[in-house]
Amino acid sequence: MTRTDATTKSTGTGSSDTITDESFIATAGQTSFILTNVPKNNSDIIMFVNNATYIVGNDFSISGVTITWLENFLISSNDIITIRYPA
Repeated sequence: MTRTDATTKSTGTGSSDTITDESFIATAGQTSFILTNVPKNNSDIIMFVNNATYIVGNDFSISGVTITWLENFLISSNDIITIRYPA
């Protein structure tokens, strides 16, 4: 796994909540990704695999800072993974 970037964006003026996007280049068959921060609300996490959207609980799980892929198809080498979450 190669982390390509981690960006933090403000959600609005005066808001202390931020949205973090973390991107990774996957290795073949990779099933876990480590986030930089602990998400504030796990139900608000969105995962993108090559720009297709996946949701927590159905497609992946979260424990602390670890995202685990649950889908039936394998992530391929060089797939672009982006995880968006409130931090």
